[in-house]
Amino acid sequence: MLAQVLPVTTFCTSRGREYSADGLRDALALNDKRVPDTWDVMSARAEVDDEWTSRLTDHLRRRLSKFIDGETDRIGHSFRVASDSVSVVRTPPDQTEVMWSSSTLPGFARGLVRAAAVLGPDRAVSLIHQWADGEPHHYKLWVVLAGLYVDQDIELDQGLRICRLPVSSDCLPVSMPDMDWNRVGPILGHAALVLDASTQPAIFAPSQGGSERPALRSRTALGEVRFDTFLPALSLVCNRQIEMAWRWNDYGEAGNFSTGHRSSLGGPGRALSQLGLGMSYEPSSGVTELTSFKAPSANLSKAGLQRVWAMGDELQHRMDSEERFRIAVTRWARAASPGVLNPDRVIDLRIALEALYLDSGQGELGFRLSITGARHLRNDLDDRKAVQKTLKDFYQLASRTIHGSSKLKKGDSALVDKASMLCRDGILKIVEQRDQPQWIDVLLE
Repeated sequence: MLAQVLPVTTFCTSRGREYSADGLRDALALNDKRVPDTWDVMSARAEVDDEWTSRLTDHLRRRLSKFIDGETDRIGHSFRVASDSVSVVRTPPDQTEVMWSSSTLPGFARGLVRAAAVLGPDRAVSLIHQWADGEPHHYKLWVVLAGLYVDQDIELDQGLRICRLPVSSDCLPVSMPDMDWNRVGPILGHAALVLDASTQPAIFAPSQGGSERPALRSRTALGEVRFDTFLPALSLVCNRQIEMAWRWNDYGEAGNFSTGHRSSLGGPGRALSQLGLGMSYEPSSGVTELTSFKAPSANLSKAGLQRVWAMGDELQHRMDSEERFRIAVTRWARAASPGVLNPDRVIDLRIALEALYLDSGQGELGFRLSITGARHLRNDLDDRKAVQKTLKDFYQLASRTIHGSSKLKKGDSALVDKASMLCRDGILKIVEQRDQPQWIDVLLE
């Protein structure tokens, strides 16, 4: 039926252009990178005559009856469809977008025709069969990261990749939602994490007239590790705070059921630093480009990403089950800004070290912290003495800062950086050695 309807269907864009099915497929293939009319081509909607719409709708009603709400004659789906769909979106801590959508059957039929034009009728029908059999719909989660820099793509077999975004907006992935030139500029040149993701079920019956939402299960390549754990792991390996700046979903094949409208742009989170010395914008073409771009030094390698992956489960377990350890990690991450010297950083780092190396009890906090940290971090006596002095000196500096008895000086920066590195090393040693140290035992061994 789709093979018959495609030759008599016109695909109209928001600017009034008209394409045949073959013409639309060719135009989208040419626009796999952004060019001036990319968004217009992607906006093409299927104009299907009433007779064919009725025939397709009747067929869908028979074949997909268990996914249709008999009260409203609507079908539910966890992705957008070309027309008359309504959606509710929720973003859990793992940053996967959970989307409850529903469409009228004629609207879903037009979305299916659009998908058939782009993917071919056989593939479009195959997707419907897979989803009806309970297969999830697969897509990619893109996350732009503040504080992370790479000079080449890093990919793990588990389904995650880190890449550097281009310096010109006409080379960005077309799955990225359309943005004003002054908003897209800061994203250029930064690192992005790309995760395989899925949502199940892909299609479902919206219950009670759509007033209740059925349970949807979304997963990413991180598995049971949450995104809010993966970021601290990245921060520990890179020795600086890594945070989400922007995110969006690339719905892949399911995205062809809808027009070029892209949802799920999240941001801004942590602000991104401008990487180019300037930014140009060409109104005639809609292209934004960084000028005099100099790539920052990479701070993550494939071995580093593998290290992040390996510690994820243990780090999440400890942060969930040990409140003091969670405080140590989160406060250290806030203070992880090498070369930065301000009271907030000093105070956050002191709290992190106290949470890591002090059990309950009062008295001689600085002394006990420095001795415990030295004993935990080093084996050689001279090395322990050096660590103990660093931690003692930092604790005294933090105390003066908290009580306002002296101002921070430029020369204090090196001491703060050394103390931050020691705190990081202590966290990593606990996580990677999967040890549960009791500090009194550490001292008495």
